[in-house]
Order: sequence, then structure tokens, then C-alpha cells
Amino acid sequence: MSYWTGSEAAIAAANAAAWAAYIADYPTAEHGGETVANPTTAWAIPAQTVAGDWAILAYPGMPVLEGCAEVAAVEWPEVEEDV
Repeated sequence: MSYWTGSEAAIAAANAAAWAAYIADYPTAEHGGETVANPTTAWAIPAQTVAGDWAILAYPGMPVLEGCAEVAAVEWPEVEEDV
């Protein structure tokens, strides 16, 4: 598994391109026993990293888009748990 990182705008553009590629690769889905148009609305949910940039999962086989870098791991901020 790898990730794309970059500015919020670059990751938003990469997410849109990955979503379009995903829908092209998988135009239908099974829902309630029926085949329907794929209802997916985004490839991934962008999140900010510890370094301050943004990241999403890389779309398999898709080249890295301009303004993004591909990395093997991302350091996420710690999430405070409600006690």
C-alpha cells in the first residue's frame, strides 16, 4: 500500500482523478442483489499528516499526479480519545 502526499489542492485533484479512474474500472456495484451504477462519491478521504501536508491512498497502477509524491507510509497525528 502506498499514499500520495501534497498540498490540499494537489491531493483534491489527485483524489478526483483517482475517483474517475475507479469509476471507469468499476462502473457498477452490487446493491441489495441488484447491479447498479457505482455509488462511490470519492476515491479516498483526504487527511492531514503530522508534517502538515495532505494524503490519500494511491490508486493502484495510476501514475503520481503533478504536485504529489508517492510514499510508502504516512505519519498521522494522534487522535485524542474521549474518556
